[in-house]
Amino acid sequence: MKRSVLSLAVLAALSGCSLIPEYERPVAPVPANWTEGVESNLQETQVISWRSFFKDPELQRLIGLALENNRDLRVAALNVEANRALYDIQGAELYPQLDVNGNGTRTRMPADLSNSGDSMITSQYTATLGLSWELDLFGRIRSLREQALQDFLASDEARRGVQISLVADVASTYLTLQADQALLDMTADTLKTYEESYALTSAVTSGCGFQSGACPGPDSGRICPSESGALPSSGGSGSQCADGTGRAALVGNSRQPNVAG
Repeated sequence: MKRSVLSLAVLAALSGCSLIPEYERPVAPVPANWTEGVESNLQETQVISWRSFFKDPELQRLIGLALENNRDLRVAALNVEANRALYDIQGAELYPQLDVNGNGTRTRMPADLSNSGDSMITSQYTATLGLSWELDLFGRIRSLREQALQDFLASDEARRGVQISLVADVASTYLTLQADQALLDMTADTLKTYEESYALTSAVTSGCGFQSGACPGPDSGRICPSESGALPSSGGSGSQCADGTGRAALVGNSRQPNVAG
């Protein structure tokens, strides 16, 4: 009896031993503490979801579709499930294993092959029961379970990283598209302004009686547009003609001003 108790005590002591090396986090080449004032701000900062950060309904819809259909994110999520299952399997090895097997056979012997001359049916059934329990000597099973746990945590963080990158890519692409659309609208407005300015200049020149390819002399009291299309600065009735015609074009009055010198 004493030997049995002593043997159990020795086995329990060996199972309590562990050869898992202690993990020591390497020293990171960054300051150990935050600068003054930053730590208090970090404590007040709350982690918000992407739905709370991005308020645009269309952007929220696109991000939701990306999270639902992206294949890389699906693979990452499946890796998390696989590592979780491996962690459960490794944890089950710490407990006794019970195996139960059953088998049954039935054989019919025809009459011409039977010694008695009669057909017969024989039945045979077997059942086996096994119980096993591996003692975790020196912490082998616990070490494997810890490895499975760290793999599970790493895969979950990898999934989060893929999700954050996906949300950032969709948001960046959407905002870039919005900026390009705004730039296109601004370019269209600028072109419209140029066209209206050109129409106004054409109205000014036609109101002064200019014709294409003809320029009145300096004694006529009228001005001639320069080759660049801009009206040169001039005094007298020519400037009055240009100002009056421009004002008429702005107010929508087609009456020509009096430019007689």
